[in-house]
Amino acid sequence: MNVGLTFALVKSLTRRGILEALRKRRVYASTGQEVFIDFRVNDHIMGEEVILSKKPYEVKPRRIHVEVRSPVVIKKVSIIRNNVEVYSKEVNSKSVSFD
Repeated sequence: MNVGLTFALVKSLTRRGILEALRKRRVYASTGQEVFIDFRVNDHIMGEEVILSKKPYEVKPRRIHVEVRSPVVIKKVSIIRNNVEVYSKEVNSKSVSFD
């Protein structure tokens, strides 16, 4: 039997903290494995809305941080943008971190 798990990145383990994480979309799911994911763009946690300038001369490079820990071996981590894989890292470990 498969089990689905939901994770929320909370500031405090309280009802208020959980609701805040849900509202700010700082959540992800897994099918049975307790996987920790920390994904940030310019220090904004995954799910947060970020307003970036559309003026070409104001666009600055984006710094992406990825950290994943799993109880099973991770084979690959991919960054997807608009349904297109823009970066992938082959891994053979239970944890990976890169910028």
